[in-house]
Amino acid sequence: MSGLFSLGPCPTCGKAFESRDRKTFCSMICYHRSARFKAIVQERAASQRVPEQRACICCQAEFVVKPSSKRRYCSKICQRRWFAERHDRWVANPQKIALPQAYDEFMVQDELRCIVEGCDWTGHSLSMHVNVVHGIPAAEFKALAGFNKGTGLVSPGLAEALAARPYPHLRGNKEATADKMAEMRVASVAKAGQRSAPRLEHREHARKNFAERRAGPAPEIAYTCARCSTLFVKAGMRCSVKYCEPCRPLAHTERHMANNNPLVCSECQAGFLGNQRQRQRAQKGRVIFCAPCLAKDRIRKLALGRLMMKPKVKNMPERGPCPTCGQMFRHYAPQTHCSRACLQSSPGYKELMLKNLAARTDK
Repeated sequence: MSGLFSLGPCPTCGKAFESRDRKTFCSMICYHRSARFKAIVQERAASQRVPEQRACICCQAEFVVKPSSKRRYCSKICQRRWFAERHDRWVANPQKIALPQAYDEFMVQDELRCIVEGCDWTGHSLSMHVNVVHGIPAAEFKALAGFNKGTGLVSPGLAEALAARPYPHLRGNKEATADKMAEMRVASVAKAGQRSAPRLEHREHARKNFAERRAGPAPEIAYTCARCSTLFVKAGMRCSVKYCEPCRPLAHTERHMANNNPLVCSECQAGFLGNQRQRQRAQKGRVIFCAPCLAKDRIRKLALGRLMMKPKVKNMPERGPCPTCGQMFRHYAPQTHCSRACLQSSPGYKELMLKNLAARTDK
């Protein structure tokens, strides 16, 4: 075929292959199986930050997480026990499908109770019970009762036993397992736009987390300003704070007034770089100008404003003559002097001012 290089052999499988560009491996599978890929991954893992070791706030067991992680529990069971002790123990738990509540207290019991009305069953696997006895699939039962999709409806003892099982099917064929995980990841991305509203268990967990953060003391977290590179401390939950207090309004102004938006002038139809406010005006169909046309527009508006503010002298009645300068003048109201300067220069102005000052003093 034209435009293809005959390359090879592949370092992994030893086969010859064709490619439009000069490559080393024949396929992605061979590259992932090669020693080069493993060395790159190990080098990257070694260059990353050292994992942080924390203590579970429920059972004090130590676990390893990333430094940026907000995880406080060693397992899901400890999280449920913590929430059940601090929240659910004080709240009514009817434990019915019609009114589910206190999910964590329900899931940390030694034996789970069936919440279908009229059923007194207790055991370790609620999902199997409702599927076999009541004919309700586990996924449908979770949706009816408000449980999350990933919640296992089993007792804590059974959950720990299932978690401690060896997984021989994962050790045997790693390539097949990786392909299956890739297919599941693609399927989850495809369903991302079809996600339904959060379920009741998720909402309850969100309310509990928010209540604990709001009731507890606000931690002081250090941030680095992206504008002046100074360290500043802000109390509260960790969030995406970029600027310190003095730099925040300046950065906002610089971001909105930066001339990096290609626009077209409404008067001369010339292209220019405008700021974000001009871009918003253009999107709304309003008039925008480049710098030369903007100056002309301002001069035009200023001249128009002066013409509108200028009094119509022709329609004013003629007054005068002025006692000081003897000239005739025009004014709407009857006046004796043509200007304030002539009034202050008149002989009787000082006597009038002294008379008014004496009248104010007598009062």
